[in-house]
Amino acid sequence: MTEVDRIFQDIQRLPTEERKRLFERLSNALSEPSALEATQVPLPEPPPLIRPFMAEPDVLDEVCAMAMEDRKRDALSAWDEDDEGTP
Repeated sequence: MTEVDRIFQDIQRLPTEERKRLFERLSNALSEPSALEATQVPLPEPPPLIRPFMAEPDVLDEVCAMAMEDRKRDALSAWDEDDEGTP
């Protein structure tokens, strides 16, 4: 469990009015320009292979899922073909 998950669970245990006040405070703090500037971190340039998929994140997710399935299948078949039990 991450620190964010623990914090979220603590917030869920608060009474509704306290959660509303916390949300309002957080919203106000994040809407201030200085708070936004402090939290913005420039993203690194994506690898060349990823760039064509940036406009289509669902396609990238699908390609990655297919690659992982192929990797899993190929790893299992490598184990089956080897008499010594190593790929």
